[in-house]
Amino acid sequence: MAANLEIKIPLKSFKAIERNLTEIGAKFEDTLHQTDVYFSTPSGLLKLRIENGSSQLIHYHRNETGKNRKSTFYILELSGDDPLRYFKRLFPVETIVRKKRLLYMYGDTRIHLDSVQKLGKFLELEARILNGFPKAKKEFECVVQGLHLDVSQQFRGSYRDMLLNQERK
Repeated sequence: MAANLEIKIPLKSFKAIERNLTEIGAKFEDTLHQTDVYFSTPSGLLKLRIENGSSQLIHYHRNETGKNRKSTFYILELSGDDPLRYFKRLFPVETIVRKKRLLYMYGDTRIHLDSVQKLGKFLELEARILNGFPKAKKEFECVVQGLHLDVSQQFRGSYRDMLLNQERK
C-alpha cells in the first residue's frame, strides 16, 4: 500500500505557478493525457486510469476532513484488450474524468498542472510518503510555500466529486 499527502487548488492560469516551479527547481517530467473512469464501490474510490496508451486500476481511500489530506492506495497495472469494457461488466460507471496533466517533480512530490474537461485548471500536489510521514510533510510544506499556494482555496475531494456535483444540478 502506498500513501500520499495531497492538496488540490483551482487556478485561473498556470503562468504564476510555472514561474514558481522554476524558482524552486521543480523538474518537468511529462505531459500526460488521462481518462479516469470511476466505478461505484462499497468503500473508497475505484478508478480505471487510461494514460498515454497504458491502463491501471487504482483503489484508494482519502481522509477529506482531517488536517492532513492523506490518501492510501493500491495500483494494479493492466494489460490486454480494452480494460474499460471488462470493468464496465463488473462495476457501474459513476463518471469519467478527462484531463491533460503537466507533471513536475520536486524530490518525492508530484506536482500536477491539470486542465480538466468541464472543470477548468487545477494544481495538485502529491507528496509521496516513502521515508516516513515527517519527511513527506516537511517536503509538502516546502512546496506549498515555494509555490505561494493559498491552502484556504483548496478543494477537498476528487475531480469525480466535482463532476458528480455538476451533473446533479
